[in-house]
Amino acid sequence: MSMRKSDKSLEDFSFKTLIVAFVNITYLPIFEIWYNYFKQYRLPNFLAISLDKKMHSVLDDLGIKNIMLPMAGFDKFLSKKIYNREEMSNLSDLWDLKMQIIRKIINGGTNLLYCDTDAFWLKNIYPLVENSRYDISASISYHSPLNVVEKWGFVLNCGFLMIRSNTYTKIFIKELMEFLSEEPFYDDQNGLNRFLLQNNTEWKKDSNVENEGYVKRFKIKIKAISDNIISREPKNGVYVYHPFIEGDMDKKLNFVKEKLTLLESKSNTDNFHRKVESDTL
Repeated sequence: MSMRKSDKSLEDFSFKTLIVAFVNITYLPIFEIWYNYFKQYRLPNFLAISLDKKMHSVLDDLGIKNIMLPMAGFDKFLSKKIYNREEMSNLSDLWDLKMQIIRKIINGGTNLLYCDTDAFWLKNIYPLVENSRYDISASISYHSPLNVVEKWGFVLNCGFLMIRSNTYTKIFIKELMEFLSEEPFYDDQNGLNRFLLQNNTEWKKDSNVENEGYVKRFKIKIKAISDNIISREPKNGVYVYHPFIEGDMDKKLNFVKEKLTLLESKSNTDNFHRKVESDTL
């Protein structure tokens, strides 16, 4: 299905905010773990974008709302973090599709929360970002692009990204896409951070010691969500655990299961101690 044919599907939602994730059949084992956490919060405004027919069929059988935008080769695609030229070109097509979807939803007047399906919701983070006063909220990383890390001390991570629909963000997304289209290889995270750096984003700490950004040219406010809330490391008490996972699917699964089991064990222990302390007061 082309973006043109998907237009009506992306307009059929009456929600103020749409939660979106990309899924393919290769990542089904990871998605199943992610969805088991996510579904407990009973959020009706979730839309999966199926990148192949097999995943589309699986999601239909599970009763998960989805639209199919198949991409060549993505029924076998596995994230490796390091790619050859052909794989990088395929990824660029995927990030281009992601930005098209973001623009379509934002221009339609709906807020968008995009989430990778290896960013596991250990707590319900939705009210935090939904009630935020920022135009853009995103988790943070400390890797690429390095020139931005050197300047800010962090970068915005496009694996968890909330964008509000308003006049300012519509203009911002339009110009961001024009900026990205000039890159030889389209990378949403590197492109977004370089675009923000180029447009002189100013950062300061808020009262919660989190980073607040302001882009004067676009009049948009940005929240760089603390890694005490969304973490790449298995920190106890975080809302979302978004690990950096490498290797084949068996290695990825073993790593994810080990870390999530550890986090759940820590959480249960802490809850037990809090209950004992409460009972003794």
